[in-house]
Amino acid sequence: MGSIVNPDNWHWIEKSCLPWAKQYLDENLSKIALSKDGYNIVVTEVGPITGDCDVTQRKGKVRCLIDMVVNFSITVEKEDGEDSSYVVSLPEFEHDQLDSDYNFEIKNGNTDYKSFVRKEFLPKVLPVFKSFQSDLLTEHQNSLRHNVS
Repeated sequence: MGSIVNPDNWHWIEKSCLPWAKQYLDENLSKIALSKDGYNIVVTEVGPITGDCDVTQRKGKVRCLIDMVVNFSITVEKEDGEDSSYVVSLPEFEHDQLDSDYNFEIKNGNTDYKSFVRKEFLPKVLPVFKSFQSDLLTEHQNSLRHNVS
């Protein structure tokens, strides 16, 4: 039987989860598409994603620290054949974020389509970000806890 390195999970343990975060956001954002009112919108690329995404454990409590900038590209196609590409940026993606704190920036592309993207497409993207923290903790909390029966 090995020695107890972290009795009762008291000591601070930290794990960087940025690679996991990039994979999670890539997999989940890439699935999002919208066809409505003559518009077809798809996510064409996810990234760059920068910043910090850590899961920590101290005194038996597991928490996360998220402070990232998330960018992804979308293409909007109209039924008439016209299309436009955009970069969507979430410059502040943090843990315990309120709905009102999700301030997406829509860059480049045809300005005529931006209001449709904001009103119809971004609400489909929001659940990915809102479930991120709980999914992160579920995925990584057990790897930080030791000697738990």
